[in-house]
Amino acid sequence: MRDFALLLALTGLASAVACTRDNPAFDAWLDADAASETHDLTTASGDGDGDGDGDGDPSGGDGDGEPVTGDGDGEPMTEDTESGGDGDPGTGDGDGDPGTGDGDGDPGTGDGDGDDPGLCDPGVLNNETTAFMTLKIDEVDTSPAPGFALAPHECYMFVICRAAQVECDGEGLYLIKGYSDGDTSVGLNINLLAPLQIQFHPGPMDCGQPLQLDPSQSFIAHYWDGQWGSLEISLPCYDQYGTPLYIAADGSTFWDPDLNDPAALSD
Repeated sequence: MRDFALLLALTGLASAVACTRDNPAFDAWLDADAASETHDLTTASGDGDGDGDGDGDPSGGDGDGEPVTGDGDGEPMTEDTESGGDGDPGTGDGDGDPGTGDGDGDPGTGDGDGDDPGLCDPGVLNNETTAFMTLKIDEVDTSPAPGFALAPHECYMFVICRAAQVECDGEGLYLIKGYSDGDTSVGLNINLLAPLQIQFHPGPMDCGQPLQLDPSQSFIAHYWDGQWGSLEISLPCYDQYGTPLYIAADGSTFWDPDLNDPAALSD
């Protein structure tokens, strides 16, 4: 009887093992368990592909799903993305335009700020000229020079005096001086014909902006040298106050008293 019971137990156990191994649910459980172990080993970064970058694609190094570009933006590396990372090609001065010197956008200051390079070109001196001389300048029309005439009240000052004077600042001798949007003063009449210079200075009312002149602008001087006449004085790009401009008989201006270095030539 005891042997029969043992035989039944062994038979039942064998039957149970055979049934369990053939059970599809048990096989599915084994497969799921194996997959779980594989997942733990290969997807520690949580991206599902086991490459460590979190994008679900083969490892690209930048997490953007695109070929390796080094900058994470999905575009090919450009000239300045290596350092600036803005995705645009390098443009010289960083202002969105091609390199333009100082990029301040102000015209006529002689500082390479993006103006037309021909704007300040005085032209070619073809003929010798003589100095302009007169006894008296009674009036100067500044309206053809909007960079001066339309500036704030007494922001700038012009002074015309004899070329030989070291100081031409409106404090000493002068033929005439005037202010932007202000008064004009006629100086002492000295009965002596001599070459002349014109200078520009800040006015008493500081407006905090540079003087903006160029060869498209001019002054018209009304003078007396035995009879009344007028002379259109060509103005250059002028970026340093107190710089003498020597006036020629045809209205051209020069940087030197010998009239060899043209600043702005008349037409």
